[in-house]
Amino acid sequence: MIAMALLILVLFGGNICQFNRNSQLKDNDLKYRYIKSLNGINSENLYKLENIFHYDRDKKLMKGIRQNVENWEKTIQKTAEKIEHEKIENSKSKK
Repeated sequence: MIAMALLILVLFGGNICQFNRNSQLKDNDLKYRYIKSLNGINSENLYKLENIFHYDRDKKLMKGIRQNVENWEKTIQKTAEKIEHEKIENSKSKK
């Protein structure tokens, strides 16, 4: 009985650690995608970004960053689809 309770506590602790790690990885992914959407970042803005995500977590700003990144990615996707469509049309017209 005690062994079962200890096992449950250890598993529960492992789940908490896993949840925290996944949350950190999601934040890092969003920061990377944000920096990529800006075509780079300077040290001052990087400090501000780290501040938003880690030291003074601001959910409102994080949500805004996520929306900006998703809009940028949609724009890039549409541009890529347009270029691909034009490439297909050009190859058809050459035949």
